Amino acid sequence: MIIFVPFIITTLSGYLLASIFMREIEGVGPMERLFAGYGLGLGVLTFQMVIMGALGASFTLETVTSVNLLISAVTLYILSRGGSLKLSLLGAPTTRYLYKVVKPFGVRDVFLWALAAWIVFRCLFVFFDSISTPLYSVDAWSNWSAGAKLFFFEGGLLGPADEHYLGEGYRRFLGHPLHTPLSQVWLALWLGEFHEVYVKLWNVFYYYSVLGIFYLAIRREAGAGYALIMTFFLSSAPLFTYHGADALAELPLSYYNLVSIVFLFIYMKSGNFKSLILSGLLMGMGLSTKNEAILFIGASLLSLLIFTISEKRPLLKSAAAYLIPLVTVSAPWLILKTINGIGVGHSGEKSGIEWFNAPFGPASVDDTYLELIGQILYQLFLSPNFSLLFPFWVVVTIIGAKLIIKTELKYLYVIVCSVISGYIFIYLTLEVTAVTDVSGIHRNILTYMPILFYTSSVVLAWLYREGRNENSSCR
Repeated sequence: MIIFVPFIITTLSGYLLASIFMREIEGVGPMERLFAGYGLGLGVLTFQMVIMGALGASFTLETVTSVNLLISAVTLYILSRGGSLKLSLLGAPTTRYLYKVVKPFGVRDVFLWALAAWIVFRCLFVFFDSISTPLYSVDAWSNWSAGAKLFFFEGGLLGPADEHYLGEGYRRFLGHPLHTPLSQVWLALWLGEFHEVYVKLWNVFYYYSVLGIFYLAIRREAGAGYALIMTFFLSSAPLFTYHGADALAELPLSYYNLVSIVFLFIYMKSGNFKSLILSGLLMGMGLSTKNEAILFIGASLLSLLIFTISEKRPLLKSAAAYLIPLVTVSAPWLILKTINGIGVGHSGEKSGIEWFNAPFGPASVDDTYLELIGQILYQLFLSPNFSLLFPFWVVVTIIGAKLIIKTELKYLYVIVCSVISGYIFIYLTLEVTAVTDVSGIHRNILTYMPILFYTSSVVLAWLYREGRNENSSCR
């Protein structure tokens, strides 16, 4: 089907870009490049479309595709100059990606293959759910898809003199970035129409990519069997599955946050600066997806600062390696917003800081609503949308506290705790309705839920490894 062609083009573009950074990272193979390449490819595509729109270029199939293929050609040329092209594209041989069956076929094998079958079923369910239902949620339409439809039929972002410039009148919150609507425009260009079922198919592959990156990252820490079990639990979270079939921006943001922090953690363990550059690039794409990425950027920078000071790493070099790609990839949209006086908040007015002046509800920075703490904790720990992943995180944290403090794991906890604290501060002061309306806090939680579970899974894996080492030394 023609609908898969744009996915192939952008994923190939992203795979090539990922290969530039990953060819020197030990233990990272072609599958990890593929899942990281999906998000990188779409990020590069919407980056180029923002620049094209700002310059007044039309969004046609020929122009958008040609520019993207040109970027891929340049990336391939850079790869070819870095030694063996095959090694650059595929990486060094790595271990099996799926569970390796050891004969005789036992109960453990049956159990793990059953989990794999369930994950495949969930993935198929999300795909068929997505292609059998049109765009239906109010927020998907008002925040993202109405603007996407306008950009598709008008053939661009329009000009500053146009009353609908940048989606004015169609996008409820002009301060929201353009990654999500432009992803829909890309699919619509290939379909030749704004098909209200197929234009949201990109989110299905974000769902797959989160699971893929999560599985491979955990497998690197503890083996395929354990990674499969943890991926099963992540894939079973109801809200995660729901967003895979809708056109909201929280799932793409959770993808960029997770992949960025996975490679930030690789840098902290290995010192490979290309991992740090890639982490910054991915986080910049997250900022081009949703404004909440600001919280994750702040948390990651705090963690990086503590790490560089504690481990006596070069501070300025580390900050530059992370921030330069982050700023570069997010700059076109940020500059466009600044020129047009668009703020970061939820108001449709172009006031610049309207979120802090006129947030939803009666709250302001000078007020606090401490009575909401109970409701916040209830949603975090008892909501059925997250399959008890938060209580699991707390239990693992308590059990592994000593290990966390003395290892690089503490830097992951700086990120997780900073993000959660930042959201709670916003709920108690600025955005009360995110809690009282429930759906807001649920969508916010989704943006860091994969990171939270990744952290829990790594801690548990390291605890098991430490226990085995202690037992071996006692023999």
